[in-house]
Amino acid sequence: MKLTYNRESSKEKWTIMQYLRDFDLMTAFAYALRESPTELSVENLLDIMGQLEEKGIYKPTSKKPQKGEKAEKNINTALFRSVQIAWYMFGYYDKNSNKRKQKKFVFSPLGNLLLDNIEDKTKSSKIFLTMLFSLAFRQQFSMMNRQFNLYPYRLLFQLLKDPRLEGKLYSDEATYLLMFTKTIDKQKYEGLVEDILEVRKISPKVKYELFKQNEGVMALAIQEWKYACGMLQSANIVDWVVPKESIGSLAQGVTTSRHAKKPTMRAYKMDYISVRADMDAYLNILLSNYPYDVIPYTAEEQESGFEKDIIFRLYNFYPTELLVELGMPTVKERKLTAMLNQVDIINEYAYNKYMDLTGTGFEYVLRDAFNLFSDVEAEKIGGAGKTDIECLYISPKAKKKFDVEAKSRNKKLSEINPRRLREHRESVQSRYTLIVAPSFASGVKADIEKELAVLIESNVLSQYLYQYICAEAKRDTDSILISYRDLEEMVLDNLGKDLTPVLREFIFDKYGHNCAV
Repeated sequence: MKLTYNRESSKEKWTIMQYLRDFDLMTAFAYALRESPTELSVENLLDIMGQLEEKGIYKPTSKKPQKGEKAEKNINTALFRSVQIAWYMFGYYDKNSNKRKQKKFVFSPLGNLLLDNIEDKTKSSKIFLTMLFSLAFRQQFSMMNRQFNLYPYRLLFQLLKDPRLEGKLYSDEATYLLMFTKTIDKQKYEGLVEDILEVRKISPKVKYELFKQNEGVMALAIQEWKYACGMLQSANIVDWVVPKESIGSLAQGVTTSRHAKKPTMRAYKMDYISVRADMDAYLNILLSNYPYDVIPYTAEEQESGFEKDIIFRLYNFYPTELLVELGMPTVKERKLTAMLNQVDIINEYAYNKYMDLTGTGFEYVLRDAFNLFSDVEAEKIGGAGKTDIECLYISPKAKKKFDVEAKSRNKKLSEINPRRLREHRESVQSRYTLIVAPSFASGVKADIEKELAVLIESNVLSQYLYQYICAEAKRDTDSILISYRDLEEMVLDNLGKDLTPVLREFIFDKYGHNCAV
């Protein structure tokens, strides 16, 4: 083997969600969650799914109960598995927050786009494929080793397009090799392909004996891979060929005196997947523009426990290539895309992706971001003794100035000089300062106490803009107008503090949907 694979623990492999493997059921549940005016219940879930069934969007796999009857298993599974649609990038909820009694689910731009096109199977399949390109491992809803740092589906689709593999990937190759790949670059990719070709030469009986060496872990991998294949097949992204005969069975779980339940047997078969012909051309476009070897997390993010708001960045994916593919670039849609693209690059420059030693790139990006507000005029100033960005908020009553300090870096902002902030404000006669950075050390929070300034993490600012813009785009008008008013009120109420948690809660409260998780 060219690469090293650790199969000793389930945490060393990819973790794939097992609650649902039916794309129509998952999207129907997501649609019901978004359309439900209150907390999603069995009754209104069934009502909405009934409407989708009448339209031919959702076909139940079992008899749909009448009112008053107990819901079938697949309905109950969907109802209590909001985590499934979060895992598949429809949106997110704050799994670490104890402040709210009711969990709020916030849909991503692509999640909303898919549900807006739920009646068009071709469009929904391509939107879902695009969503998979933004799914990164490690994943906040999965218990995985912190060493994982890759886009798994990009890698999977790259392998399916590799001519050396003849356009197919067998389940044993995926479960024995691919699912234990933690990071990838071009050199490792070549090693992975060579390892797959080597495994492909081994007889199924011999491979079965290899699987038995780590039986429990491999049995779980086989089961999870079936869910992945089922979801991709039902979404019309891949063809999945499954033979009737099994090579053997693997035991998942063990019998103990404490747990009398017998192990679950998982069948090992020589099934394989391949990309559907009607998805091939668009998949090539995605792989060309969003390659498999991009690293999703910085070193600092990789060590985090996802308590931070790095998850916001993962759900901001909204590529122009998709809208072109769907034939959707109307004037309003082009404006929406342009606005979201301006928001999307906030995090690229905040984390100094382009190694800009001067930091001016981030200043220009934030200037453009604040100019997205219809009632703000932002101008980049910069230079010694000057603020980075001067902003004029044109409220209904008066014109008011504030300034923005852009702190681009790939680590936490560790300190800030309050005196310099005051000098910058005085130079432009600003009322307060917004300090925007990827994250802040506790010392910075102490530095701004009693100051006319607030801290905002770039990920939360970008997600606020994303949700606000998408919400306004749904209005039946030709324009997309967002106001600085709400943000101004939050700033004035929290001077001298970190505004990030306040803004985060605002996002969940205003744009979230009640869910049971």
